[in-house]
Amino acid sequence: MPPVPRLPLLDPASLSPELRVMLEKWQADGGDPNFILTFARLPETLARFVAFYSPLVRKGRVEHRTKELARLRLAQLNECQY
Repeated sequence: MPPVPRLPLLDPASLSPELRVMLEKWQADGGDPNFILTFARLPETLARFVAFYSPLVRKGRVEHRTKELARLRLAQLNECQY
């Protein structure tokens, strides 16, 4: 049986127009929509986090692919089910 999330995902139709735009951009950049659909309950916190996190992931000296491989390996080592 797959794990059941503790917080149900929000319906994209219930999001504000600003959050829908954020969701579309996040998905266009290859992001998991579940992240936005979970954390949209706190829209101001979500906006601040995305503004902080996106440049860390998408920019810098280390290419995005290498960062993603490191994240995947860390998830594997920690037996992350998500």
